[in-house]
Amino acid sequence: MLKTFNIALLSALILSSAGCREKKEIVGPEYVVANTHLKVTTFAAAKSGVNFVNKEQQHFIATLSERVSWKITLRGQESNAVKVLEGLSDEINESNSSWNGVHDELRFFNNEKVLATLSFIGTDYSADTEFIIDAPVSYPEALKLGNGFEVGAWQGPWFDPGEQNLSTGVITHQSIQGRKAYLLKGTDVNNSYYLGVIRWAYKSELPENADEVYFNIYAYGTGDATSVLKLAGKEDENGNKTFDDKTEDAWEKEIPLGHKGWKLFSFKYSDFARSVSKNHGGNGNNIREPHKIVAVDIALQTSAPGSRAEAIVDFPVITVGKPFHPDRF
Repeated sequence: MLKTFNIALLSALILSSAGCREKKEIVGPEYVVANTHLKVTTFAAAKSGVNFVNKEQQHFIATLSERVSWKITLRGQESNAVKVLEGLSDEINESNSSWNGVHDELRFFNNEKVLATLSFIGTDYSADTEFIIDAPVSYPEALKLGNGFEVGAWQGPWFDPGEQNLSTGVITHQSIQGRKAYLLKGTDVNNSYYLGVIRWAYKSELPENADEVYFNIYAYGTGDATSVLKLAGKEDENGNKTFDDKTEDAWEKEIPLGHKGWKLFSFKYSDFARSVSKNHGGNGNNIREPHKIVAVDIALQTSAPGSRAEAIVDFPVITVGKPFHPDRF
């Protein structure tokens, strides 16, 4: 009798387990592999030219012989920026392939030719088409700081007297956005840690709450951790629309550049530290007041006196509420 009961119990458990397995749902996207007989009818961009500044969008058109997983890889032929669109359907159209001009990786698209490649899982078949970006995505907040050195003029550079091997200015061979970036480079021969600075006269309104304000910048590192960037907000406390080093506050944030390649850094203004120098922004009311910022500085320093330092920077931008993200514009 006991043996019969145990067998019945075991059978019930097995059936219950099988039932649970049958009810398990698939988590994640569905992928359908293409067969070798897949046919594609006329893969093309809907527009030969697209203006993202005017909020236009691009999309793609193709008819597939079966419902299948597909991928469209967009690559800027000058910028090398990349965007990937994916879908599962037997037709590609505006509803499943619209693109607003943003990028997936670090590099931004320019006004340039873009190569679009359609590919599939399970087959080597692919199709290409090209179109032109007449105007890339515009970020209004970035325009307030020169749109990544594309327009306007930063003041300076002002270098510490006596420094050597100085190289500075707008460069065009290495940028993350647009066609220009800014290089600061030199050797700290007078052992002051500090090499030089550039400044932008900031004229836009910011909120009073330092927790709502973010400084963002792309910086290119060579792997040399002795190179240090310093961002600073210069506050006008007496209301004369200028900054006085000896009577007003500068709030600063250091960025060691020990990484290699481009990297986006974002910092909340409430995490900035007051300048330790009484003669250079450390003699105000000691209150972070972003609504009083009248200048933004980007300085180059060394972490070891007498050392060489180098930095390339691009696309500085101050945002409100959240750190900068290219999907938000």
